[in-house]
Amino acid sequence: MCLREVTVPLTALLDTGNFLVEPISGKPVSVLEEAYLLPYFSRKELAQQFRLIPYRSVGRSHGVMQGVIFDRMDLQKGRKKKSIKEPMIGIVRGTISANGAYQMLLHSDLLS
Repeated sequence: MCLREVTVPLTALLDTGNFLVEPISGKPVSVLEEAYLLPYFSRKELAQQFRLIPYRSVGRSHGVMQGVIFDRMDLQKGRKKKSIKEPMIGIVRGTISANGAYQMLLHSDLLS
């Protein structure tokens, strides 16, 4: 992922149950651990691009997460590559993967 010429390498899991969209733009939202971004950006830098994204999840009837529009996200699965311009990324405090195998949950529409 790239934001203001800073590249953030990470591992993501395609979440076939993630249908979250940002309500104003309708963009699909992938979800990323905040702690993974903090070595690259301060919370203040992330807040400059921020949107509020309402959501529901297992065990939580409603909530709001911070969203950030990145400049670009490059996906690679085997030999297949895809570049997504201005992806919407939901930032969550806490961990997504219990064992740290991945840092992001990709929206189900991004690899279609």
